[in-house]
Amino acid sequence: MQDETARLGEALGRLEGALGPALIKKEVHKIDGWNPEGAPDLHPLVLLWYKTREDLGLAELTGSLPRSRWVQETLQLGELLKDAATHPEYPELLDKLRDAANWRSAVNQMKINQIQVGDGSCAEQRAHRIVGGNPTEKGLANHS
Repeated sequence: MQDETARLGEALGRLEGALGPALIKKEVHKIDGWNPEGAPDLHPLVLLWYKTREDLGLAELTGSLPRSRWVQETLQLGELLKDAATHPEYPELLDKLRDAANWRSAVNQMKINQIQVGDGSCAEQRAHRIVGGNPTEKGLANHS
C-alpha cells in the first residue's frame, strides 16, 4: 500500500509540476461548493489534479488507495510526463498541457514520443496499452 501511495504521490507531483502553481491556483478558484466536476471552464487536468489529491488524502487517512479513474489517469499521465521529461520538445508540451484547448494534443504527442522511443521494452508495451484505451482521453473528455 505504501509503495502504491508513494507512486501516486510521485505522479501527482509530476502533474502538479507540469501544470504549475499559478495555473492550479487560478483554476481551483473556479470550484464553488462540493462538486468540482461542475465548475464552469475548469481545466480538465486541474480537475484531475484536484480529484487525485482528494483520493491521495483519503489513502493516507484510511490506508487504502482508491481505485478510482482519477488515480488510474494520474498514474498513466505521470508515466507519460516522466518519459517525456528528456524529450527536446518537453517545454512546448508543457505549454500545450497548460492550455485547456490543447492539453489532449500534448498527451497524444507524449504517447507518440513514448512509442517512437520504445525498443520493445515495457515502456513501449505500456504506451501501446495507453494509446489503445487511455481513460484520460475518455474520462476527461466530458470535462473539457
